[in-house]
Amino acid sequence: MRHETWADRIYAWMLVLYPRRFRRQYGLDMVEMFRDARSDCARAGRSTFNLWVKTIRDLVLNASIMRMAPFMKRLRGVGRNRHVGNRSPFDARIVMEAMLMDIRYALRTLWKTKGFTAIAVLTIAIAIAANSSIFSVINAVLLRPLPYPDADRLVVLWTQFPAGGTTTFPVSQAEYWDYREESEAFQNMGAFSVFTATVTGNGNPERIAATGASATLFDVLGFRPQLGRVYTVEEDFPGRGLVAVLSHGFWQRRFAGDPTVVGRTIMLEGVSYEIVGVMEDGADPPGATTDVWLPLAFDRSQITNRSGHWLTVIGRLADGETFESAFAELETTVVRWSDVYAGLHTSDPVNHPLTLVELDDELLGGVRPAMAVLAGAVGLVLLLACANVANLLLARGQGRSREIGVRAALGAGRARISRQLLTESLVIALLGGGLGLAAGSWGTALLIHMDPTGIPRILDVGLDVPVVVFTAVLTLVTGVVFGWLPALNASRVDLATVLSAGGRGDSHGRETRRTLNGLVVCQMALAVVLLIGSGLLIKSFAVLQRVDPGFDAAGRVAFDLNLPGRDYRDLDDMLAFYDGVIDGVEALPGVSSVALVRNLPLRTSSRQEGVLLERKTNSVNQGSYPVEYQAVSADYFATMAIPVVRGRGFAEMDRRGVPTVAVINETMARTYWSEDEDPVGWRLRPLFAWRDADWVTVVGVVGDVRHGGLSAVTKPELYLSMRQALGGIGWMRSASIVVRAGVHPEALSAGIRNVVRAADENVPVVNFQSLDGVVTDTLTQQRFIMLLLALFGAGALAIAAVGVYGVISFSVARRTHEIGIRMALGANQGDVLRQVVSGGVRMAGLGAAIGVGLALASSRVLESQLYGVSVRDFYVFSAGAGVLLVISVVASLVPALRASRVDPNLSLRSE
Repeated sequence: MRHETWADRIYAWMLVLYPRRFRRQYGLDMVEMFRDARSDCARAGRSTFNLWVKTIRDLVLNASIMRMAPFMKRLRGVGRNRHVGNRSPFDARIVMEAMLMDIRYALRTLWKTKGFTAIAVLTIAIAIAANSSIFSVINAVLLRPLPYPDADRLVVLWTQFPAGGTTTFPVSQAEYWDYREESEAFQNMGAFSVFTATVTGNGNPERIAATGASATLFDVLGFRPQLGRVYTVEEDFPGRGLVAVLSHGFWQRRFAGDPTVVGRTIMLEGVSYEIVGVMEDGADPPGATTDVWLPLAFDRSQITNRSGHWLTVIGRLADGETFESAFAELETTVVRWSDVYAGLHTSDPVNHPLTLVELDDELLGGVRPAMAVLAGAVGLVLLLACANVANLLLARGQGRSREIGVRAALGAGRARISRQLLTESLVIALLGGGLGLAAGSWGTALLIHMDPTGIPRILDVGLDVPVVVFTAVLTLVTGVVFGWLPALNASRVDLATVLSAGGRGDSHGRETRRTLNGLVVCQMALAVVLLIGSGLLIKSFAVLQRVDPGFDAAGRVAFDLNLPGRDYRDLDDMLAFYDGVIDGVEALPGVSSVALVRNLPLRTSSRQEGVLLERKTNSVNQGSYPVEYQAVSADYFATMAIPVVRGRGFAEMDRRGVPTVAVINETMARTYWSEDEDPVGWRLRPLFAWRDADWVTVVGVVGDVRHGGLSAVTKPELYLSMRQALGGIGWMRSASIVVRAGVHPEALSAGIRNVVRAADENVPVVNFQSLDGVVTDTLTQQRFIMLLLALFGAGALAIAAVGVYGVISFSVARRTHEIGIRMALGANQGDVLRQVVSGGVRMAGLGAAIGVGLALASSRVLESQLYGVSVRDFYVFSAGAGVLLVISVVASLVPALRASRVDPNLSLRSE
């Protein structure tokens, strides 16, 4: 059956608790009634949380009664409720009375053993809390639908440059427009580009995120305005109108949610835009956030250059089309373009192809491996907890053998005893689940507080209905999982043996000990898997921390500047502004040097284009060599402590009007020149964006700088002097200023802002941060995953240690008479100590061996999360197994020492 909303689907899925015949007869009606109840809540303005709680409670209770009805009929037999010739109808009241009696007895029994109950409940609570916290993250990040109607039909269009290792690169205007007009596989297509802009008026100057978007993008993404309207296709052309649409958040922040904002104006980069609408809450471009939407405003008839890649293109598949059919159409189109636009930097199937990526994969594909690792880790923690509590219940069941034997002698059948013991397990699970859910909400808040940058939608994580339902179902399943084996084992009583004096040495006791030992071995194996996984991530993180970013971050701060387009249309004005800021900051106390860079390493990506190399030809990528461009000031390399390994860096003489020079990085020198060639003195010419650029002479080679992140592969990089402004006015409009100083960053903040304000009060200081903080931010996601897995590994180790301690203690208690005999026959304390400890070591050794095998088999899951570490690192695997063995010896020592102090006379006399 098909259900309208996710709530209906969850409720229908929960109906599996009822018998199949009942679901077939009444399932649709129950879903309809539940839908009506939610609608009543919505009309009354009430929260549906209480409705969900009541629904889950009633569903579990009623379904349990119906499921147990046949069993209870057989259990009662032919009693007072049988009539002559036929059976009486099922009496729910009797079943309820029996269930309540079991629950009351379970509570009394558990209350008598408070220590056991506390340990069992806390163990389950910790596991449930970890699982509910991680599930809340997985639910918000991966399971919750994307905020677009029919998001599964949205596709992202990218271009590629295989020679430069670039697989997802923005699309050019011509490529977007042509494919939009020619494609039959898409219902509609839209494009956007996110940039920063300065807003002035109505408050202090502020640097905001702006999105230039085609008018068609709103229809593609299904966005609707909360106030006013969006701009039209007619307004999305040059000179057709300067209009803007505010985001909901920016409207609230800058205009205090003023409902009369439509029709007013906003100043962006010194240009006045009419506000025509306010978007609904959450309407952001895929993979980004924005404050203001602006028309792209370009005309296809005026576009002759097929380069200039800066657009992200989103398409909505037409009815009846699939991703595969759209991809096949795209490949055909690219082949045709390579003939029609030959020689015009056109797309072609080999050197410059276009590709499609499903929006879901584009936004969430990068985080799925990390979420899979966390889900597997908390699953192992839950299995460990179940095994540990099962061990506790088994040992406790052995201690209650006489009690169970007496109940069996008084007429209680095996089913009745199993039901009572399983009820105790479920009570433990429910207590642990309730405590775990409360702790899980705190754990979820802690996860958000850790601010794992790079995980999409992390701020949407919270304790919602799916998380509560998941926790409730997981709690019930957990209670059954760890309770059925102890209940089954304890209900197999031999009255003659149990009611005799002690029943020692019976086969049932030996079988219980084997089961206990087997569960401990399982705990050890699972703990080793988690220890090895966390060890690999810790070692990988340590390797990442030692990676040289290519510059010295200590004692340096950086901030971003962006010049308004209306006020800075001349390159001389831009350079004068930057010179004024640099001179003013250099004059601040404690500052030793200041430099400018177009793209700050690790925080902003460099621009990738191509170059021609004099006296070299390249058959790939239309004869050019892909490089990443940077514009810097003369003092940049010295300020950042980037070594000049050959030739020279830039100097004050490298200005406009003199021959243009360039500096390259070591990777570019190794990649495009042979070992016996010196790139210094060679000439190259930038392509694509600057087709009329003159030849540039390489004057130096500098060390590699990691722009894409500490774990990213360094690419060929070309540095140009900002004063020669080869990239043009637009390229110099945004820049970062780096300051090397001997004072704390906070002491510089106010002075730097005053300097910038004095140079131009309409230019705000953005992203003021120490370079140490920039480096730290690049490791946030790796640190997040590492800390969580390390925490799970430590928890697993603690649970495994408790398991070893419990089993050895149980064994010592059961073997007190045997130990007394051994000591009476001449065994000393050392012999007893070695024997008991060796039992724990044997279990740990077997568990470690199995765990190492499991870790080897599953290590590929972690491969995408590691850097500079093999997934089969010998030292990590050895350390994981070794730590477990050491902890097992320590956990065995306490009961071993207690056993070695047994008084043979007292032991034999007690027996």
